[in-house]
Order: sequence, then structure tokens, then C-alpha cells
Amino acid sequence: MKKILIVLISVITLTSCTQKIGFVNTEKLIQDYKGTKIAEAILKEKSTLMQNELTKIETVFQEKVKKMSKIALNRKMNELNQENNYIQQQKQQAQYSLQGESQKSLEKISKEVNDFVKKYAKDNGYKFVLGTVDVNGSVMYGDEKSDITYAILKALNNAYIEPTEVKEVLSKKVDNTEETKSEDKKSEETK
Repeated sequence: MKKILIVLISVITLTSCTQKIGFVNTEKLIQDYKGTKIAEAILKEKSTLMQNELTKIETVFQEKVKKMSKIALNRKMNELNQENNYIQQQKQQAQYSLQGESQKSLEKISKEVNDFVKKYAKDNGYKFVLGTVDVNGSVMYGDEKSDITYAILKALNNAYIEPTEVKEVLSKKVDNTEETKSEDKKSEETK
């Protein structure tokens, strides 16, 4: 009876010791995820479009000021200052808007990645998946065989579905490029 109890305890101990544990480099996972790269591209494109629009407004304002005589300039100084302040506020508001969008995007991506890691771990029999980073991570050492970063990254990128927003932003870029070309043609024809 004692032998059976010892064997049973040994089996339970060995079973609990063979739990599957892996770790992932969370920075690498988020950095190389297709969703992150596309979100960054969308934000960059939106930023460029906003900058171009604000630059046009600022250029029109500066040209208007250059065309004014000194007398007219002095008469309308308050009005011009208000207009300039409005332009500066628009720039600042655009920057805050992009920062907010960037933060929301990062939160969404983090949730997507975390949810995917949980699903991957369950589907592949992992009891624990630990997160680490390149510097001062929670995993100080792990056998390379336990590093499942690239396996998860590959599965995550394969499962990625491009959102419709990407197509909308890209179509706006094409539309703006065509508008710029037609404006360039008109300005050349008037010369």
C-alpha cells in the first residue's frame, strides 16, 4: 500500500512538473505584427494629409498678408492676428487628434495581441505564457525552445484581416494625388 501511495505521489509530482510553459517577447510581437504596421501607415498617411491641408491654409494666409499694403496691414492687424491664431489652433488640434488616435490604435493592437496569445496558448496546450521585453523583462532567462514569439507572430500575421479603413485611407491618398496633379496642370496652363 505504501508503495502504491509513493508511486501515485511521484506520478502527480511529475505530471505537475511537465506543464507546458512558453514566453514571448511582447515588444517584438507588437512591433512586427501586420496590424501595427498598417496602423502606423494609416496614422502617417492621415498626418501627411492633415499637414498638407494645414500648409495650404497657411500658405494662402501668408500670400494674403504679402499682397496687402502696409496701411491695409496696419488696419487689419487684429483681424490677421486672429486668423493666424486660428490656424495655429487648428495645427494643435490636429496634433492632439492624431495623438489620441495613436493611443486608441495601440490599445486596440495590444488587446488583439493579448487575446490571440491566450487563444494560441489554449489551442497548443500551454499552461503559462510569460511576457518579456528586451531590457529588464519579467523573464530573466528562458531556454530558446520555450521562446514562442516567432511561432505566435507567424500565426498572428496569418490570421490578420485588413480592415476596410485601410482601403478608405489609401483611396483618399489616390484622390488627393489626382487633385494635386490636376491643380498642377491648371497652374501650368495659366503660366
